[in-house]
Amino acid sequence: MSVLLPDERLWATNRWIARQLSADAIPWIDAASALAGEIRFCLETKVDTLDLRQADRAMLQAFAALIKKVVDYRTTMGASNVAEHNDVLVYMSKLMELNQLVQATLDTCS
Repeated sequence: MSVLLPDERLWATNRWIARQLSADAIPWIDAASALAGEIRFCLETKVDTLDLRQADRAMLQAFAALIKKVVDYRTTMGASNVAEHNDVLVYMSKLMELNQLVQATLDTCS
C-alpha cells in the first residue's frame, strides 16, 4: 500500500503493514469523515493506494488524527493481534514515518 500526498510526497510499505494499518484504523474511520469514503473504497476494493494528492488541509488533519489513534491503540495493545507479531516494531516505525510525512505535508499546506 502507498499513500500519495500533496507535493509529490509518498509513503510506501509492504502489504502486511498496509493491511495491519487498515485493520487498526477501522474503528475510527467514521470519525475521519473527510476521508472515510476514500479509506472504505480502498478496503472494499483492495486497492493498494490511498490517493490524497488533492486533499485539503481538513482532510490531511483528519488523516493525521486517524494515524494518531492507530499509533495510540497499537502502543496500548502491543503485538497482540498483529499478523506479523514478531515485527511489531517495524510496523510502529512505519506508522511513525507516515505520521511525520503527514505532519510535514500539513506544515507546508495552506
